Amino acid sequence: MKTKLLFILSLFILFFLAVNPSLALKPDVTISEVEDARLLGGKKILLGQKIEFKIKICVRSDSPVPLDGFHIVITLKKPSGKILYAKQTVNDYIPIGRCENYNFKLNYKADQVGTWKYWVSLYTKDQKYKLDEISGTFEVVGIPKAELEVLDIVGWATASSMIITGLALALTRIIK
Repeated sequence: MKTKLLFILSLFILFFLAVNPSLALKPDVTISEVEDARLLGGKKILLGQKIEFKIKICVRSDSPVPLDGFHIVITLKKPSGKILYAKQTVNDYIPIGRCENYNFKLNYKADQVGTWKYWVSLYTKDQKYKLDEISGTFEVVGIPKAELEVLDIVGWATASSMIITGLALALTRIIK
């Protein structure tokens, strides 16, 4: 009886995986951390800098398969509303239960002051399945433009140095 039940259960599992093969092949992956590079603190980037993302990708320990290559899509929305896209395929192998850090340098400069929004999406290598997505915001700040000019160079003395000089002169007159 137990063998019959076990046989029926295994047939059910095999049938379920045959009907939905994505469950057998799709790794359980999360983007656990996205950090903007070149930050001044509080996710601020200087106007004119190129944008770079530091991303940590983890394959969970209960994942049915490891991550064998993946595709990253980074979408940026400028304060003006213009949308920018960046895509990159990575052929790395991440085993089950492991995390890896990646730097993605974009060919976009932070060319508008204000709040930018980003979405980072992780896809399988063939781009059939979206495994995870994370979003957030960062600030692009401008710095003032200023010039420096030397008008004159003069000598100066502090009050204490003037007092010491006066005392020295007085002492030399007393000693004479």
